Amino acid sequence: MRSVGLLLTLSAAFATAAEAAAPPTSLVVFGDSLVDAGNAFLATRNLPPQFIAANPALGYFQGRFQEGPSYTDILSQRLYGSLTTPFLAGGQNFAVGGARAAIPREFPGIPTPVPSLPQQLGLYLSTTGGQIDPTGLYVINFGNNDVGALQSGDTGGLTPAQYVQTFVGNIGGSITALNQLGARNFLVVGVPDPRDAEGVLLQSALNQGLDALTPTLAGGTNLYRFDAMAFFNRVRANPTNYGVDPNIGFDAPCIPTRLAGGLPVDCSGYFTFDGIHPVARIQRRLAADIAFQFNIVSIPEPSSWAMMIAGFGLAGAGLRRRAAPVRFA
Repeated sequence: MRSVGLLLTLSAAFATAAEAAAPPTSLVVFGDSLVDAGNAFLATRNLPPQFIAANPALGYFQGRFQEGPSYTDILSQRLYGSLTTPFLAGGQNFAVGGARAAIPREFPGIPTPVPSLPQQLGLYLSTTGGQIDPTGLYVINFGNNDVGALQSGDTGGLTPAQYVQTFVGNIGGSITALNQLGARNFLVVGVPDPRDAEGVLLQSALNQGLDALTPTLAGGTNLYRFDAMAFFNRVRANPTNYGVDPNIGFDAPCIPTRLAGGLPVDCSGYFTFDGIHPVARIQRRLAADIAFQFNIVSIPEPSSWAMMIAGFGLAGAGLRRRAAPVRFA
């Protein structure tokens, strides 16, 4: 009974803190396919069908890389009542499927290289005339495609060590540039896949880089660091808690198996939509974890807050920190 009371007390305390926290006034997104709001689709929709990215005709939701909104879409919807809008449609989501933080990426049959993080930042500043929203939240979501670059050797002529250094430097440099312009709220979502040695290497280097960066940031800066690798480890350790059917597993794609049932695609029980990207249900849980961890906004969950707190390990989750690294297991 005492433990139940403690959970209820913590739940109430975190809810009060979340209500008291001032929400970000805007959401600006840089990243890859995990948070692309349709830029890759808009850039390729007039190409031959085999080159169209996130084609809605195949069940992808409005150019996203799964059958529903991404976690940044869900945060935006809860904050402002609408999903994020791709920059190619005049919005502030600059993420592009296939993007790497370190270097631009070329695909056969697609004439324009996918922009790296510095290029996405340049696109943002060019649309604003160099002005930024100081109380907005700037999301940086990269990792899987940089892992793939290290695994394939497609590193633009850089050695693996140089590539890792560039990956970390571009993330830190982008935060510094925006911070110097007045931005004070950053969310860095780490490398997601816990199964790859290259991913562990990149995440370790990123942790060290952000540790060194933190003391250099302006006073009042919130640098939120979400451990995506730990999140996906939790999903794999307790699949049924996240709606994943153990009989389906983590590698079986929802499409084309479920596409025959028509649109929208029902991915109940699946973890991955297309063999690469997590389904919308996992994106929603990701959004809820992020929002709760950093008191960004309330996102209703089918599970109780007590279960969510238990999943975080009761390790001081959800507390805001100023100019300090934030991690959770």
